[in-house]
Order: sequence, then structure tokens, then C-alpha cells
Amino acid sequence: MGAWAFVIEHPTQGLIVFDTGLGDRARTEPEHFVGWIGTKLAVLDVPEHASLSEQMKSAGLSPGDVRMVVLSHLHFDHTGDLEAFPNAKVMIAAAEKDWAAAGVRRIDFVDTDALVGMARWQTIDYQSEKPLAIFVASHDFIGDGSVIGLDLAGHTPGNQGLLVRTPEAPLLFTGDAAWTEKSWRWTAKPISAWDMSRWWEQIWRINKFAMLEPRVLVVPSHDDIAVASIGIPSFIHHDQPGKAR
Repeated sequence: MGAWAFVIEHPTQGLIVFDTGLGDRARTEPEHFVGWIGTKLAVLDVPEHASLSEQMKSAGLSPGDVRMVVLSHLHFDHTGDLEAFPNAKVMIAAAEKDWAAAGVRRIDFVDTDALVGMARWQTIDYQSEKPLAIFVASHDFIGDGSVIGLDLAGHTPGNQGLLVRTPEAPLLFTGDAAWTEKSWRWTAKPISAWDMSRWWEQIWRINKFAMLEPRVLVVPSHDDIAVASIGIPSFIHHDQPGKAR
């Protein structure tokens, strides 16, 4: 089990991170995240040096230079390396933060250790934001239309995606609204969702957006093949020995 994490090099704003994937603790203390049974079943398979911050360093990027981390949602496989970015402001949907603040259980797949400092995180209230194309609400993080958050709630109360416009094509990072390409292209139903009816609605919107904007490249959160197949110069697929995340 792993989740992709992404670094955006913005021409004026520097480094922006979307999700942080699994950190080293998932390799050294897997029981903390998936319990004894999950550890015995090797649910987490995290090689050495596969954390986002380690891969950034090997690519010549400094985690200390990241000024913004956008979290799609709070499941532990998307927040695992959050502490590696101490200089960044953390951006999250208000509904997601409220959900966690109200109290989460172990079965909610949220690592409460990663929520230290959550009170200082900045929120996006998608209830008061404007729509974008087929999506009901969006948030322009930079102000130039290049990095736009999208309300894709359903998998969790505040799951958000990210639309990044590159010179070759727009990239739509789905968070866990779409785990794999099959999720959004063929509506492959997930095992569970916080609100399954809203999940279906978001999958329809992603699919419809891809029809309206045929240049868009949809980037699911847990699909190694789909991520590796994105073949534009602006998207660099950084790999490591073993199963890099």
C-alpha cells in the first residue's frame, strides 16, 4: 500500500507539495498505522529512502524550501511525511479539518500524531468558493489560475483535488476521489467512502471534465502505472530502487 505525493515547481512561488505520502515511520513502525494484523500481512511496503523528503533530496530539491503543502485529505498515507516540511503553510479543506477536530477513530485511518499543529493550518471553505467548469467549488491558491483546488469531497468530508496548468497540458490530481484510473474512467467502486453518493457524484464530474477538456491528464492517488505513463516534459516521474512512493 502506498500513495503518491507530488512536488510542483511554480515559476514565482517556488515549491508546492500536494500530499506527502508515507513517511519513514510507516517502514520502521508499521503497526502504528495498520495494527498487528496489517503488519503481519505486509499491508505497508515502504522501501528505504522512499519518503517524499528523501526523494526530493535525491532530486536536488530541499524540503526546507517548500512554502506550501496542500493536503488532499487526512488519511495517514497522505500525511506521513508532513513533519519534513516545517517551513510550509499547510492548506486543507475546512470540512476535513472540522471532521478531524471533532475526533477521529482508528478505523478512520487518520494518524493523530500528524495532526500536531493542526490549529495553525489554513483552511479553504469550499462552501463559499466559486465553481469551475463542472466542479461545484474551486480555490485559486496562487491567484494566477495555475494551481487550483477543487472540492472533491466524498471519500472523506473534505477531500480536495488540485488542477495544475502546465505548458503542455492541465493535470488533475484527484486525491482519493479516484484511487486508480479505473476509478474515474470506469467508475470502479471503492471498498468504502465517507459518503458514497457524493463519491459517485465526484467521479462523474472528473469523468465529465475529462470529456470537456480532452487535454487534461487525470492523476489518481494510488495508481503506479497511470502516474508513470504521464508523458509530458513538465511531469517528471521520480523513481527509486524497489517500490518508490
